[in-house]
Amino acid sequence: MPYCPKCDMEFVDGITTCTDCGGPLVGSKEEAEAMKKEAMEEARKKAAEMEMPVWEGEESETLSSGMEDLKKRRAALSKRNLYVNKAQKYQDTKASASAFLFIGAILTAGSVLLWSGVIQLPLMGTSRFLTFGVLTAMGLGSLAVGAASIRSAKALSKQAEEEESRTASILEGFQKDHTADSLDARLGTELDGLSPEEASLKRLDLIQDILVTTYDIPDQAYADSLADQLYEKIFHS
Repeated sequence: MPYCPKCDMEFVDGITTCTDCGGPLVGSKEEAEAMKKEAMEEARKKAAEMEMPVWEGEESETLSSGMEDLKKRRAALSKRNLYVNKAQKYQDTKASASAFLFIGAILTAGSVLLWSGVIQLPLMGTSRFLTFGVLTAMGLGSLAVGAASIRSAKALSKQAEEEESRTASILEGFQKDHTADSLDARLGTELDGLSPEEASLKRLDLIQDILVTTYDIPDQAYADSLADQLYEKIFHS
């Protein structure tokens, strides 16, 4: 089942973002634990690297610079592609609403049948009222959550349309004003001697800076997402 490592919550299949924190979900709790284990192993390796002997002179400086650049590249790449657009949030919220309404309807219908005596259970006294009461509360609670999710989905639907329109406008306007050659010209000698990966990050950073300053985008994740799309369109199309 999809799982949110941050909130420690599992969701029904089909949900890709956490309804509490809005963060992306991983495939399962087991997968999250495996990722955590991998991250811990990577941390141990980095700790071991810190214990490497220190060389003197230019060789030491080169090694230190290379390790620092590698850390920066990994950090920059890890921060990208975290944005979940409003359309995806709308789909996830709508799916969540359907699931809660379905479960709530079943529990509520079952509670009505139990209270009316259509369905008989071998329960008496306090146990009977407690069991029926819990089932009724769960049913009504699920319906309430489903109804709230529907309202949220309606709001997200409108936001998704607005975001889609704004995204298309930004992408079109940016590509009219900037080309691969003009962007590289702005970077100038900063690209000299860089590896393809380093050059890509330089271009991405420049695109992101232009987006933030020109189009007033306060959401860093949204700016990253737009920068990635523009980079692909400008440099790889």
